[in-house]
Amino acid sequence: MIDFDRDPIRPELWKNQLETLYHYCSASTFELIASRKTVRLSDLAQSNDSAEGEWYWSVLRSILGDSVPRWLEETRDHHAAQAKATLGLCLTEEDDLLSQWRGYADDGRGVCIGFSAAALFSIAEEIGEGKPRLYRVEYSEDDQRRVAEWVNERQRFRKTTDHIIENSDYFQFAFKNNGFREEKEWRLMAIKPLAKCKYVARADRFVPVLDLPLSPAAIVSVRLGPRNNTPPEVMRGMLASYGFPETTVGSATATYR
Repeated sequence: MIDFDRDPIRPELWKNQLETLYHYCSASTFELIASRKTVRLSDLAQSNDSAEGEWYWSVLRSILGDSVPRWLEETRDHHAAQAKATLGLCLTEEDDLLSQWRGYADDGRGVCIGFSAAALFSIAEEIGEGKPRLYRVEYSEDDQRRVAEWVNERQRFRKTTDHIIENSDYFQFAFKNNGFREEKEWRLMAIKPLAKCKYVARADRFVPVLDLPLSPAAIVSVRLGPRNNTPPEVMRGMLASYGFPETTVGSATATYR
């Protein structure tokens, strides 16, 4: 439930709610994160979910009914033309969820990284201009409508570029269909001009990315997937060699072939 006694555009007010947030990934991706001491944010608009970013706009339209104001269309046109990317890292509150192992950790062969939430907020606070923000994804239709009404009410008294664009840069990737609520997702997001991004080549496209530095305290735990055969002592040795000697190592409780 969103606390509307506080401003929902200010996720830093949530910083004391959780100690750890988790990221599922393949074994090879984790080795890169640990060895390079960086975490990568990628263009959310180019994710595998074709509805990514669209749910927010549909909620806005639902509260506006047939009388769609000019600012809504202007905002969408602006987003299409502004030559910026919303870059994100997907996180969750769950550290041993079978659907996450299957969908995001190489069918259970990868790992689940436990990130210190305080360290993630520190990254967000220290980057400076265009700094990342940590958002909790909203699944509740009631809360989504409340946020949309909050945005609409304030937009009525501002120019289009004053408010709605700033908010929707992030909000459009912080709303998801209630059917995904099991994921309990959070997102570390940053807005960057395309001309200032790094790029990686994938099978059929080039994707904007942003690499953020990790401190030794950032990775607090690593859980080996149900199909990852690495002995725990080997993982502890690898973590120590890469500068994470205090990170705890565990194994998935879920099992499947």
